[in-house]
Amino acid sequence: MGVKFRFVVYADSFAIAEKGLLAAIHRVSEIEDKLTDYDPDSELMKLCRNAKVAAPVKLSDDLFNVLAASEDVNLFSDGAFDPTIGVLSKLWRQARKTKSIPETKQIRRAVQCTGWGYVDLDRNKQSIAFKKVGVMMDLGGIAKGYAADEAIKALRANGIDQALVDASGDVTVSNAPPRKKGWKVALGNSVSDSFITLSNASIATSGDRFQFLEIDGKKYSHIINPKTGLGTTHQNLVTVVCKSSVMPGMLADAYASAFSVMNRELIDKKINAKKLKSDQSVYIRIKTKPDSNAKVNFIESMNFAELLELK
Repeated sequence: MGVKFRFVVYADSFAIAEKGLLAAIHRVSEIEDKLTDYDPDSELMKLCRNAKVAAPVKLSDDLFNVLAASEDVNLFSDGAFDPTIGVLSKLWRQARKTKSIPETKQIRRAVQCTGWGYVDLDRNKQSIAFKKVGVMMDLGGIAKGYAADEAIKALRANGIDQALVDASGDVTVSNAPPRKKGWKVALGNSVSDSFITLSNASIATSGDRFQFLEIDGKKYSHIINPKTGLGTTHQNLVTVVCKSSVMPGMLADAYASAFSVMNRELIDKKINAKKLKSDQSVYIRIKTKPDSNAKVNFIESMNFAELLELK
């Protein structure tokens, strides 16, 4: 993950607030230690580094929960969301440092180690087996949302049920603040003077506003298309709101990542899927600009207007 978390809580006393916040911070740190790909000693990195073909490995609850959700979103998105992009992620992180596009042969080799089909997740035994050595994982598109959900749970367990957790811009909230209908969260720069009021929900934004590589006037996002191995160039800014009663932060994070990769044809196919609206209460807005000379367009799920309020 490697991102900052910010907490806002309402509590009956300083002592309750302090205890709850310490518990939430500890929980986030615990998840970071397991799921990050920046620490070679994390559970995730040890799993990938020590992988042997057809040798199942038992997973911790945290890693299993995130991989199970990753598999669901991978299947839903036709592979646009894929946590097995670890080799590609490292390649493009280095590219942003050196300000140069990776060589074609490097990208080709990395793509050959990418694909959910190279792993076998056993949901009954809570284990995973690799079908190919060299596959690496990057859970950056889902882990911080999961950590925010777990932080909210830790706060509730310690008597705090009015809280906001900001995971580097992705916000998850519990009950509304005192005497308010909900937490008012701005929609950033996607539409001026717009915000939404949320309780027991999450909002995640994904795009190339801050992390990208620009070469000859062309932006390559830090968001990688797992099929081409390239940073996306279509400049989508995706906002996803999830009101699911189960792990809204994790789902919002993952769907925002998935829709950031999708082309227009796939977006149109998936944005109003029954699974999103009925089963998981997901709302989506995409600010899209195919290239630097194109006009900005907005694509919204049919239910998104329900969320909007004007200042």
